[in-house]
Amino acid sequence: MKLPIVAMLGLYLSLAQPAAAQEEGWHLIAATPEHGLQLTYGAQYLFECGAEDVKITQFGVTQLLDLQTGTKVGDGPGAKMTQGAALMALYGGDGTPDLRPATAVANPAKGWDMTIHIAKNDKQLKRLGRAQLVSLFTTGHTTAVAMSDQDRALATQFVEGCKGAK
Repeated sequence: MKLPIVAMLGLYLSLAQPAAAQEEGWHLIAATPEHGLQLTYGAQYLFECGAEDVKITQFGVTQLLDLQTGTKVGDGPGAKMTQGAALMALYGGDGTPDLRPATAVANPAKGWDMTIHIAKNDKQLKRLGRAQLVSLFTTGHTTAVAMSDQDRALATQFVEGCKGAK
């Protein structure tokens, strides 16, 4: 049976689409004995409820700049993180991002995996359910993620679920 070229091209493109692209978007992941309630955005952001706070990780951060020395931090193997570059803030589109010290671990592919801990009553965290956009500000490449009504509903569930997490 002959398939039209357009159908074959469509089939090829659907098979060739990377898995990461298929997983984009916000997802709420139920707590398990291994981890608390989680909110993820693709393979880029991970929010996890803890007993005392919320751990937020951004994966593969690149183009970091040390704010104390004005020097760039490398993104590849052998690069060294500096205190003035290891800063991150959650931003929900209102007010000013509050950069705080972050832990940074070299990402196996490129860049850095950066993590901060914020209080469960942090104003930017509480704002997630109303935010038009969300960003994890760093001293490097920073992008904003637009939030749809469905995304805001998931964010609200996450924030509400964190309140009672132990």
